[in-house]
Amino acid sequence: MAATVIQRIEKDFYLNELFRRRIPLCFRFNRQEYTMMAAKDPNGRLCLQANRPVTGLRSGSRMDLLFDFLGQHFQFTVKAEAIRGKLIVASGEPDFLRKDLERSFVRVAPPEGLRAEFVFQEERYALDFPRIDSYEPVRLPPGMADRGSGDLKAVIQDLKSWAGGTTDGCKAVIFSTAKPRRLEELLVAKTGLTLYIPSLEEGLVNKEADPEGLILTRERFLRGFERLGYEPAVELLHRIIKEKADRGVYSEVWSPVRFQEYVLGYVYLWTMRRGKSPLDYQAVERTAEFTKGIAYAFKEGGRLETRRVRDETFEMRVLDISASGLRFSYSPSKPGLILPPGVELGVTLETPGRRARTQLRIVRRVPGRMEMGGVFLSPATGDRRVLFEYLYGETFSAGKQPFLTGEV
Repeated sequence: MAATVIQRIEKDFYLNELFRRRIPLCFRFNRQEYTMMAAKDPNGRLCLQANRPVTGLRSGSRMDLLFDFLGQHFQFTVKAEAIRGKLIVASGEPDFLRKDLERSFVRVAPPEGLRAEFVFQEERYALDFPRIDSYEPVRLPPGMADRGSGDLKAVIQDLKSWAGGTTDGCKAVIFSTAKPRRLEELLVAKTGLTLYIPSLEEGLVNKEADPEGLILTRERFLRGFERLGYEPAVELLHRIIKEKADRGVYSEVWSPVRFQEYVLGYVYLWTMRRGKSPLDYQAVERTAEFTKGIAYAFKEGGRLETRRVRDETFEMRVLDISASGLRFSYSPSKPGLILPPGVELGVTLETPGRRARTQLRIVRRVPGRMEMGGVFLSPATGDRRVLFEYLYGETFSAGKQPFLTGEV
């Protein structure tokens, strides 16, 4: 069951119940468990009374707090502002609570001495193609599973057959021989997003029409060009639309061929003003399937085999961790890749005593930030025991389990 986010009135109700009913809060820090109570009515900032001083807690420290109310588990996060012995004042009220949490081990701040190394499970390549900051796994779409996995010609033929009944024109372009030059090509190559114009009257789509976040919306277009210092972006957009109208073009899709962090090329579809019906969102989704098929054919057909590179480990900054998963980010000074849900990494967690190895599947990322969360995939019992005892300071076989909570 996915966690439910609680805000506003319901959130205030539960926070006040913490104080009125004297409900204990669980907090783990530096391998120690602490029990806390709301010291006063939490109208605004939260004041917490711990059962003993929290060793090592400083102003600005993140606190993941957990409690049980009427058989449900709840979690929220605050930052410590003032610490006076066992009394802790939060820097502000929680933005929200989470309830209906999947059962998992409690998250804690990474203990000192923890080092995490990651490695991609997918084969890696060093390519001379436009590079972006988000990662796309190379996978064959389910709807194309009956085609030869490395048969690029078959994929292109299927694309043209489908497009013949839907569009007035279709073109597939690979950047291996010609680098992106046209404005539309540059936009697709630099962003990895689909340029979609439903009709010349509508222009670029707005944010609400992009549920998957894969389209170059009007907002992204204007913001991006203004940052680059181009001529007024609104005027540029109007000029682009006028040029298309002068050619008789009415509707377009420019869909990138994504391959890991590269853009190999694009598929371009269009309809004319006096031609077929304007391209709808289903055409965008179908085109995206074909671009995935093209990328998969490049890999399976051996066209990029000479550019394969050996697996290399890389370090990440662990933000919080549990015995079932972790949340991590790239260093602000280090460029990285946004990893979408479903990507799997090998992970080695080094503790002062031993190493624990497992696989991690990305299950969520924080919008607008280089932060991702993942769940461990069936680590060996010995490795889970090492991690458990290192994080919680308790033996894995102990009858007393730590407070269980949800999201990784």
